[in-house]
Amino acid sequence: MPFNRGAVGAAASALAGLFVSVYLLFPEQVTSSPYCTINRFLSCGPVVTGEYSKFLGVPVAAYGVVWFAAASALSLLSLRGPHLLRYLTWWGAVGMAGVAYLVYLEFFVIGSVCVFCTLAHLLGALVLGFAVLGRSESG
Repeated sequence: MPFNRGAVGAAASALAGLFVSVYLLFPEQVTSSPYCTINRFLSCGPVVTGEYSKFLGVPVAAYGVVWFAAASALSLLSLRGPHLLRYLTWWGAVGMAGVAYLVYLEFFVIGSVCVFCTLAHLLGALVLGFAVLGRSESG
């Protein structure tokens, strides 16, 4: 079985995103980080502790943990079965729809951008990009 760079990249990105999302579950840790509050606009506090930090009573970061855990599983399984990258591509598209909404909230509703959240968003985009790359590599 040939080496699929897209599947490896997706797995690495998904596992890194899982780590970041778990970290975001602890807002007191996030807000005490020196990278959290850079200025009034780049500040994690209003994002991870404000009224939009939960959806249906569940921390938004928990949805990220679930998304990245599923993406990790799919990408690791696709190392042995590249046909599974099709599902990871769809999962990535679903994730990017959620990211679009979260970025809208940060910029236009909350008025602050969380650096750690942005890192998770970028890692989610990388999962999608690597899944697409992996599909093109597997023919």
